[in-house]
Amino acid sequence: MSAVAQQTRSEGAAQNIGSAEIRAVENYMSALSSAVQLADVQELEKAARLVRRSLTSAKKANAPIDFAAIEARARVLTREGYIAGVDRQVERIEKQAAKGALGECDTLCKTMEEWAEKARELGGIVVIDSQRVEGAMGKARQLAQVNAERDRIINDHLHKVGSAFLAMYEAATGDSPTAAAPAAGTKDDK
Repeated sequence: MSAVAQQTRSEGAAQNIGSAEIRAVENYMSALSSAVQLADVQELEKAARLVRRSLTSAKKANAPIDFAAIEARARVLTREGYIAGVDRQVERIEKQAAKGALGECDTLCKTMEEWAEKARELGGIVVIDSQRVEGAMGKARQLAQVNAERDRIINDHLHKVGSAFLAMYEAATGDSPTAAAPAAGTKDDK
């Protein structure tokens, strides 16, 4: 092999160092960016983990990329994603409050606070509209009480209708439909 061919071959190999790892980093950064735009925190966390793993692989492969810049960008995107997730969570709380789903609202509030804390750990400033959240929670409490009262009334009515039906059945047949049937296998099989 000539010296020129060997030099060309080694330059080509140098250009391919870490190319798969670089593409992986680019793909996962794109996924991270998409998760931020969608305010999808589960996908955000998954993409952030994959970015960290791909950066580790790229470092091991000595890929020619600016690791510090990519890590900083991933950190900023992750922080923005958590903040967007907090905003989206407030909207979800309001939707669930309109249904009177108090338990769901409590769960969403806890998750929102966890995400806000994660954003703060990444250096973000998170402002939660507490009046908006408290208003939604108050509405959820009120609707939950109304729903519970409605359910109680419905159950009482169903109980009365059921009792009346049983009384009519017993009067018509002289037999109680709730009487226990004889246990299986108690008759003599001869």
